[in-house]
Amino acid sequence: NDNNNNNNNTLRKWDRAVRTTKKSENSIDAVIILAILKNDADDPTKDEIVCVKQFRPPVDAYTIELPAGLIDADEDVASAATREFEEETGYVGEVA
Repeated sequence: NDNNNNNNNTLRKWDRAVRTTKKSENSIDAVIILAILKNDADDPTKDEIVCVKQFRPPVDAYTIELPAGLIDADEDVASAATREFEEETGYVGEVA
C-alpha cells in the first residue's frame, strides 16, 4: 500500500502488486505485443490492432488489453513475444 496526497490534500490509499520473479529492478521479465494486422498493403486505414479480452478479478470485470506475458528463463524477448502472442490470440506472428 502506498499513501499519497492529491492536490486537495485529501489522503488517498493505493494498492500495487509486485512480481517476486524479477531478478532485479532493471531486468526485463515480460513482453507486451502491439500486433498490427495489415489488411490492405495499400491502405493503412484498414489496419487493425489485435487486443485480448480478459477477466481481471481485482476489478471484477473484463478488460481489453494488448497481448502480454512473462519471459521464460530460457527465452529471449522475441521468442517470448511470438509465443505469448500465439498462446493468447491463436495468431502466429513475427517480430518486425
